[in-house]
Amino acid sequence: MGFGPEGEKILGLCQPGASSKHTGEDCTADMDTGASDCDPGNLCIQIAQGDPPVCVAVCDTADGSTHTCAPGNTCMTGTLGAQDARSERWGLCVPQQ
Repeated sequence: MGFGPEGEKILGLCQPGASSKHTGEDCTADMDTGASDCDPGNLCIQIAQGDPPVCVAVCDTADGSTHTCAPGNTCMTGTLGAQDARSERWGLCVPQQ
């Protein structure tokens, strides 16, 4: 499934993988396919240079969405998608500052 302007895919979800890692846990990903061992609805990404990649929840800011962040987190949009087509609807759940 992809989302973007005029059907252009800028965000994909639910790649097949082992799904054995939960939000915040260290993970591994296949850089060729995007598949990881994170639970569905998470991406396996490196938060800061030098840190191991961790499972991070994907969030949706649309009204009525069930893909929201856990308490204490906020949905940071503008981080997903191609450089010239960042999504302002979809984002990553990050700790509130």
